Amino acid sequence: ASHADGNLYDAKILKVDASGPRYFVHYPGWKKNWDEWLLPDKIFEKNAENEVMRKQLQAESKTQKRKCFSDLEDDSVEHVLPLTLQMKQQLIYDWESITQNSKLVPLPRKPSINDILKEFASVPGRTKRATDDTSTQELVAGLQTYFRKALGTILLYRNERYQYADYLNDNKGCDLCD
Repeated sequence: ASHADGNLYDAKILKVDASGPRYFVHYPGWKKNWDEWLLPDKIFEKNAENEVMRKQLQAESKTQKRKCFSDLEDDSVEHVLPLTLQMKQQLIYDWESITQNSKLVPLPRKPSINDILKEFASVPGRTKRATDDTSTQELVAGLQTYFRKALGTILLYRNERYQYADYLNDNKGCDLCD
């Protein structure tokens, strides 16, 4: 099965939800809290071809990690994404509603990720140097990409993942950042 980190791991299918379709998998050797629902495009048959792909992905992942740490420089640009008191209160309220009261937030959510990132990018003097507007735009683009890739597997609480899968089925081709 394909995990959120981009690697392939051995997994055992425990449940099948035909209405989705989606699969509830367990990763042998991992605690149950890593068990998760996956869509069919994240499930791979165990065969020689996929084993080669798994090894390539793991090698690429190790190379990228080394590259990330070796590329750090002392003059790197620092970005700060401040959260307003209102946004902090909303995050706490949503967390309590979802985890404590088993409620779901309505979709699509406002403000959207794009709204938050546009506001972030529009603040002048966001970085230490005035010439770093391109790095701000790169950061925003990177956060959007991360959000699109990680939303269904990392960023949502378990009970939100059903709602997410249903939303994707009903809104094919939508931008998850809107």
